[in-house]
Amino acid sequence: MAQLPERFDLLTSRPLSVALNLGLDHGVAIEVGAGRRPAAVRIWNWDETCAVIGSSQSLSNEIDLEAASVRGVRVLRRSSGGGTMFMDPKNAITYSVIVPTEALAGMSLRESYALCDSWVLEAVQGLGVPAFYRPINDIATAEGKIGGAAQRRMANGVTIHHATMSWDIEGPAMLAVTRLFRDDLGTRGAKSAQKKVVGISHYCGASKADVVVAMIKSLEDGRAVRRGTYRPSELVEAQKMVKSKFGSRKWLHRID
Repeated sequence: MAQLPERFDLLTSRPLSVALNLGLDHGVAIEVGAGRRPAAVRIWNWDETCAVIGSSQSLSNEIDLEAASVRGVRVLRRSSGGGTMFMDPKNAITYSVIVPTEALAGMSLRESYALCDSWVLEAVQGLGVPAFYRPINDIATAEGKIGGAAQRRMANGVTIHHATMSWDIEGPAMLAVTRLFRDDLGTRGAKSAQKKVVGISHYCGASKADVVVAMIKSLEDGRAVRRGTYRPSELVEAQKMVKSKFGSRKWLHRID
């Protein structure tokens, strides 16, 4: 049975922009690919409400840009596939699993998603949430989706798997800014799945911080986990990625 690597760096930081967090996935992936880090898990910390669409999605079909502007919600596009993620820093939990792709060798895409989310699923189940893995990329309950993941397999032999879970739901803002449950405006781009979203807090009394603590304990169970921060080279690479891609209007509007 395939398992996650036995060694991880666990990386956290002060609040950073979502664009810089997107760039840090790539900065850390370079270090992992070069053998200067083992596999890594990033627990994101950010300071703005943001809607992040997938690399192959149509901007206008996913986001109500006028509503986003009125509500002060930043809109970004990531380099992985999948659907739109609404990221309210008070209510969402986002993490990245960055591993050598060889660790996923012989696995189907479905199996690789399940493996990369397995430690998180165990954590929320341990808090009393009746969660299960729903192929291909969801952590769900019978009442709805708790979280969704996306992957990017890099040319340097590293896979970036990142996911956003809902601790609670900012429903009015999410439905105003995203075009979930609205008619499609066209056929271009991958569509977000129309699924009901439910928060972890619906099932248990754990705070958002409690959930993160449970996730870290689950990651550390049976593994050598070294806690650390980002290296200057990773931050420099992340800033380059923001300038050239994630903070770029051209990249955001690559599929209007």
